[in-house]
Amino acid sequence: MKVRDVMTHDVHTVSPETTIKEVARLLAKHRISGVPVVEDGSIVGVISEGDLLPRQKRVPFTDEELPALFGKYTVGEQLKALFEKAWDGEIRDIMTPSQDVVTADVDEPLEDAAARMASHEVKRLPVLEDGHLVGILSRLDILQALVGG
Repeated sequence: MKVRDVMTHDVHTVSPETTIKEVARLLAKHRISGVPVVEDGSIVGVISEGDLLPRQKRVPFTDEELPALFGKYTVGEQLKALFEKAWDGEIRDIMTPSQDVVTADVDEPLEDAAARMASHEVKRLPVLEDGHLVGILSRLDILQALVGG
């Protein structure tokens, strides 16, 4: 079985100029954990929910704000206020850049792509054909292939 046989073809993407707020809303609305960042048809990075979490220190919080997040779970208005301060920032500043993105080729064996996902501990692989994004392979896609669904 090839990656093309099980990948998701309809992929949500964003541009590097997309704001953190827009990405957060997209992920929540579609119940997905990450999206490729694309410019002129080529992948330039990936942004995931992990990149948006304060513990990653990619979202620009001040040093005074971060200790409260590490010492306890911060919920409600305090967390909302922290995120609102960073909402207008562009994801280009916090995304995983393309040189660090693990990808799959559309025609490679599914087993190889699954092994790469496991070894790199990633939840999804952008799928490329001739250097252009054509789909995404998620752990759920692989699971569905395994159970025949």
